[in-house]
Amino acid sequence: MNFILFFKGFIFNREGNTLYSYQKKKKKKKKKKNLILLLIRYILMNPILFIIINKVTNEKIK
Repeated sequence: MNFILFFKGFIFNREGNTLYSYQKKKKKKKKKKNLILLLIRYILMNPILFIIINKVTNEKIK
C-alpha cells in the first residue's frame, strides 16, 4: 500500500522533489530514458488508461 501511494506521489509530483528524482539529479551522467518513465508518461497522456489503473490500484488497497 505504501508503495502504491509513493508511486502516485511520484507521478503527480512535477517539481521533482521525490527521493527517486533527487537521486537521479545527483548523477550528472546523461543516461538513456527509462522505459518505466516513458510508460508513465504514456499513461499520463492517456486519461482513460490512467483512470483504469487508478481503479485497479484502489481495488487492491481495499
